[in-house]
Amino acid sequence: MDMVGEHAPYDQIEKSVNEAKKNANTTLINYTVVPNFEEQMPYYEIIIETEEKNANKLKIFLKKFDLELQESVCSYARMRKKGDFYRLQAPKMSIVQKGTYDKINKQRIINEPQPKAKHIIGGPA
Repeated sequence: MDMVGEHAPYDQIEKSVNEAKKNANTTLINYTVVPNFEEQMPYYEIIIETEEKNANKLKIFLKKFDLELQESVCSYARMRKKGDFYRLQAPKMSIVQKGTYDKINKQRIINEPQPKAKHIIGGPA
């Protein structure tokens, strides 16, 4: 993903999600990371489906996701830190209803000959 010059590889984003889940001791049914340009400064939006009821664990997950990306992708860290390169807000999270990804995947199976998981979408949301 590259919204403002952060050059975050997809595999590193997935690794950051997985590490954040472990650190927050939570699980996700599924997720998608999309760039969001709706505000003055863009940000990564992580759309999740989860059965987690503990709001604090989800806050920890989101914070850890951001920190993992900052630790593993130096250009992302530069774009997140206040200063000359500050161009990205902290990631934000949206939670979708249980069953949302099942519905999406059923539709994709009908329309795509070889559907693959789409955890990261590189274009504008």
